[in-house]
Amino acid sequence: MQRRKFLKLTASSAALSPWMPQTAASAVNHKGPFGRGDWEDVTMADVEALFESEHKAALKLMQDIMAKCVLDRILPPMPPMKQNWVYPGGPYYKGQWIWDSMFVVDLLSLLPSKKKVIQDIFKNYWDFQDRWNKQMPAYAHDMITVAIKTDPQPVRRFSQIPILAWGVERVYRRNGDKELIKQSLNRLEKFHDWYWRERDVTGVGLCAVGAYSGKVQHARWETFDYECNMDDLKLTKHPTRRGPGEGEWYGNICVTGNTSYLIMGERSLVRLAKIIGDEAMAARRQKRIDKSVRAMREHMWDEKKGVFLSVERDTLK
Repeated sequence: MQRRKFLKLTASSAALSPWMPQTAASAVNHKGPFGRGDWEDVTMADVEALFESEHKAALKLMQDIMAKCVLDRILPPMPPMKQNWVYPGGPYYKGQWIWDSMFVVDLLSLLPSKKKVIQDIFKNYWDFQDRWNKQMPAYAHDMITVAIKTDPQPVRRFSQIPILAWGVERVYRRNGDKELIKQSLNRLEKFHDWYWRERDVTGVGLCAVGAYSGKVQHARWETFDYECNMDDLKLTKHPTRRGPGEGEWYGNICVTGNTSYLIMGERSLVRLAKIIGDEAMAARRQKRIDKSVRAMREHMWDEKKGVFLSVERDTLK
C-alpha cells in the first residue's frame, strides 16, 4: 500500500474516534523536560506537506504527532552522547531508548534533510558499545542498553527488544541512505551475536530475558513486562559458564516475543547485507534465522491452541 493512501485511511479512521481531539490537544500542549527539539531547516510547511486527509482534525493530529513526537524529540549532544539524540518524552525518560527511537527515525526519514541526524542517532548506540566493552568481560561485549541514559544517571545493565536492524532497514526504504547501512552493519551483527550468546544460553535457538543487574524487574523490561507468560520468571546463573564475579543474570523462561523480534531483526540484517554486497554476512545470519524458526516451531508451537507459547529454558516445557 502506498504511504499516502495508508495515511489517508488511517487518518480517516482516527478522525472518527471521540478521544482523538483530546490526544491532538495533548500533543500540542505537552512540554518536554528538555524543551523544543532542534528542527534545523525543517519548517511546519514541510511537515504539512507529508500528509493528506479529507478530515481536518485527523490531518492536524498527524501534523502535531510529527512535530511533537518526532521533530521535537531531536536534541543536541548531551553526555554521554556525543551526537544528536532522541528521547521518548516526559520527565522519566531522559535517554535514548531502543524501540521508541526506531519509531522516531522511521518517521524522521520521511524528511530528506535528516539523513545526518539519523546517522547520529544510530552512532550513539555504537558509541555505547565501545564504552560498555571497556568495562565488561568478553561474554558481555556488544550489548546495547535499553536506554542510553543522560549523565549522571546510572547505566542500565540490560537491553530491549532487538529491532535496531529493522529500524535501519525502515530508514533505508524511505531515504535510500546506504552510508547508514555501511556504518551500522558490523555493529548490528555484533549486537545480534551478543543477543544469541547471552539470551539463548542453552544454544537451542530461543531467547530468554535477563539483566546484568540481577534484578528480575530489569529482565522483564527487556520485553513487554506485564506479560503473564513471565509471572514465574526467575534469574539464574549461566547454565554452563563459570567465571569470577558472575551472578544470577539469566532468565529461566524463553519468550516468543523477543525470539520473534530477533528473527525479524536478523531478516532485516540479511537484506541490508545483500544491499551492500556482503553475501557472507547474509549467509551467516540466515543460518541463525533457520535454526531459530525450527526451534520455535518445534518447542513453542501449540497445535491445539493455535499459538506460539513461551517455554521453560531448561526443560522446553
